Amino acid sequence: MLQMTNSERTLASTIKTVVSCAALLCTTGMSMWNAGNVTIEAAHLPTAMYCSGWHLCRGRSSLRVRKLLVVAMIQAQRHVVIHGFGIMEISYRAYVTMVKTSYSVFSLLY
Repeated sequence: MLQMTNSERTLASTIKTVVSCAALLCTTGMSMWNAGNVTIEAAHLPTAMYCSGWHLCRGRSSLRVRKLLVVAMIQAQRHVVIHGFGIMEISYRAYVTMVKTSYSVFSLLY
C-alpha cells in the first residue's frame, strides 16, 4: 500500500504494484487456506470417530477399543487453533479480516 501511494503514476509502476499485491495476497491466502482446512477438519473429527464402526468390535478388543475411543473423542473435542508466530490466528476468518482491513486502510490513504 505504501509503495503504491508513494510511487509515480505510470503504467509500469502500477502494473508492478498490482502484480506484487496479487502475489502477496495469493501466497498469504494459500497458507491461511491450508490452516483453515486443518481447523475445519479437526472440528469434524469427533463425529467421524463416533461413526467409525467401533460398535462392531467383538471379544477382548471391544472393551479396549471403547476405552481408547472415549479418550480420543475427548481429546478431539478441543478447538484447534493455529497461530502464526504466536501472534495471529491463521484461519479463513483471519484472512478475510486482514484483506478487509488492508483495503480500508489503503482506501483511506489513497
